[in-house]
Amino acid sequence: MDLPASVPHGTSWILELSFNPVTPAGKKWETSPLYPQVALERDVMAFPADDVKAVLSVVAPRVDDSHRAPLRLVAVLDKSGSMNGEKIRLVKQTMIFMLRYLSDKDALGVVEYGSDVKVVAPLTLCDQDGRTRLQHAIERIQISGQLDR
Repeated sequence: MDLPASVPHGTSWILELSFNPVTPAGKKWETSPLYPQVALERDVMAFPADDVKAVLSVVAPRVDDSHRAPLRLVAVLDKSGSMNGEKIRLVKQTMIFMLRYLSDKDALGVVEYGSDVKVVAPLTLCDQDGRTRLQHAIERIQISGQLDR
């Protein structure tokens, strides 16, 4: 697969694929209880030509949000020195990715810990404004401190 011309060298790109193959019984996966979804990531210059990171998810079918109770989630994130580099980048990327799947009725709070514990974002509704504030709070998390063990 060729990268679009707009992707500068040395940057990452992410390709998400959702597919709905037909099951052996002839039913579409999207009407079945679960269906697969794939996300691929590749640094343009950092990996050999055959090295690609992939995440395979199993996705439940969409339901009308009025049929499920709102979620109240608090993510507790390690920001100690052991999380330096790729680890903290992946945690932050995963949190921002997760925001896309929370409804306007859901709420997320973020707590960080290293040598100390801090509430980065109190429980915040995931409406458009809330998602923006949560994303900015997650992006601002920096490595500091060490865990006391």
